[in-house]
Amino acid sequence: VFLYCLTAMLPMRKEHSPIIDNKGENKGSLVYSIEPIVYDENGEALQMVYSIDEMLGRCIKVEVLIHYAKGIPEKWSTNVYTEYKWIDIDGRTFKTEYSSDTKNKTPMWEYRRVHDITISKELLGHIKESVLVMSVYGKLSPEEIENLNQEFTLDK
Repeated sequence: VFLYCLTAMLPMRKEHSPIIDNKGENKGSLVYSIEPIVYDENGEALQMVYSIDEMLGRCIKVEVLIHYAKGIPEKWSTNVYTEYKWIDIDGRTFKTEYSSDTKNKTPMWEYRRVHDITISKELLGHIKESVLVMSVYGKLSPEEIENLNQEFTLDK
């Protein structure tokens, strides 16, 4: 996810990004929203912030919503979840719950997390030059695992 929306202080609502596997193949899409929120001294949400540069030295909130994935291959559609590392926290991973059923090719999470970030010059550079990686994971269904076991069974 390119973070251009944050540099322009624009919300991204129900955006679709392809889920690309480690072989470069499309394995569905992820639907998410990212919305920067700024409050004034009275606690009122500001509507007219044109650039994140205006926020240097201030704290803003960024709401991350991970709505759902669609088109997950049936083979990998068990216990599907999404995780990401937020831009200003080294090494901390945030993740959705696991999908509750097997063979769910369209898991829905409606995950919501509000991140507070203080805008520094270093963070500005990071936001402008990097991406937010959201990874989607799923497991083999019990039937797929059984099929694998049968493939590797040696005949005597």
